[in-house]
Amino acid sequence: MTKQLPRPEDYSPFTKLMGLVITQPEIGKCRITMEAQEKLQNNYGTVHGGAIYAMVDVGMGAALYFSLNDEEICTTVEIKITYLKPVTSGTLVCDARVISRTKRLGTTEAEVTSEGNLVAKATGTFYISKDRGQDIHSKNRAKESAETVRKSAS
Repeated sequence: MTKQLPRPEDYSPFTKLMGLVITQPEIGKCRITMEAQEKLQNNYGTVHGGAIYAMVDVGMGAALYFSLNDEEICTTVEIKITYLKPVTSGTLVCDARVISRTKRLGTTEAEVTSEGNLVAKATGTFYISKDRGQDIHSKNRAKESAETVRKSAS
């Protein structure tokens, strides 16, 4: 069984802080959007490269995450990013996909666009391991299931 799309209220605290929104998850693919907010700008008035890097990290990780079974999680090993154009306003869109997957490694790629312009390209490698209770989404689903059982037993 593959992972389910988390509800926005179940996003990680970091994902919420960045204003990242998962809009089109599929097995092996994911689209994430982010508004070019003032709090994400550098001293030059453009979106900070670190914000774009975080966006591709979450996007590529999510693309792989949605292809994993319920007993697996993934963590970033490395990312290579090339910045192509500065962004000052509007919506950034990250389209990520899985290029290759073995038992323990996933290789991904992503493109970030804004208003149809290519802003950045990235590739990443992720380590796949067994979920030992670390996955916040699995914890939330288990908690909801336990509450449902408890309510129906009452």
